[in-house]
Amino acid sequence: MTDEPTPDPRIEADARSVSAVAPDLWSRIEAELDAPSAREALVSRSTAQRRLLGALGVLVIGTGVVAAQGVRADLEPAGWALFAACGGSFVLGSLAAAAWSLRSHGEAPLPGWPWVPLTWVAMMAGTALPWPGMVGVPPEAHAYCFGMSSVMVVLSTIWLALLERSARPVPWRVGLAAAGSGLAAFAFQSVFCPGVDLAHLVLGHGGAGIVWAALAVGGALILRRV
Repeated sequence: MTDEPTPDPRIEADARSVSAVAPDLWSRIEAELDAPSAREALVSRSTAQRRLLGALGVLVIGTGVVAAQGVRADLEPAGWALFAACGGSFVLGSLAAAAWSLRSHGEAPLPGWPWVPLTWVAMMAGTALPWPGMVGVPPEAHAYCFGMSSVMVVLSTIWLALLERSARPVPWRVGLAAAGSGLAAFAFQSVFCPGVDLAHLVLGHGGAGIVWAALAVGGALILRRV
C-alpha cells in the first residue's frame, strides 16, 4: 500500500484565503457590471437636467474655442455692446434649439422637421444684423473660420447626442442640435474674428452649422435604415 501524500499546510492556507476573499471579490465584480455607463447616467436624468447640461456643454465648448484663439482687439466698449446684442441673440437661439432637440417623449408631439431649416434661415438672416467689425477679409479666412466653427459644431452636437434618450439618432433632433450649435459657433467665432463681410459671415461663420446639420440628418437617416 502506498503512502498518501501529506497535504501541504501552506496550500490549504492559500485555499482558505481564496475562499474567504472570493465572495467579496465576486460582489465587487457584480457591482461594477451593474453600474450604469456614463451615457446611461446622462440619459437617466430628467429632461430639465439634460437640457441644462446640454446648454452648459455648448457654452463650455464655445468658451474653449474662444480661449484657444483669443479675443479680437478692434472693438471699443460701444462696439462690444453692439456685438453682445447680435451675438447674444444667436447664443439664445442656440440654447433654445438645444433644448428643443432634447424634448421629452412625454411632451405633446409636434412636427420636428421644420425646425432645422428654420434654424438655417435664422442663421442666414442673422448675417444682416449690424455686426461690428471690418470688411475686406482675405479669402483664406473663410476656410479658417469654417474649420474652427466646425470644431465647435461637431463637439457640441456629439455632447447633445449623448444626452438624447433615443436608441437610434432621430434625424430632426440631431439635425437641430447641429444647426443650433452652428448658431452658437457663429457668435463665438466672431469673438475672435473681426470680419463682417457678408460672404465671410455666410461661408466662414454660418456655413459650418448648415453643412454639419445636413450631414447629421443624412447620417441619421442612413443609420436608421441599417
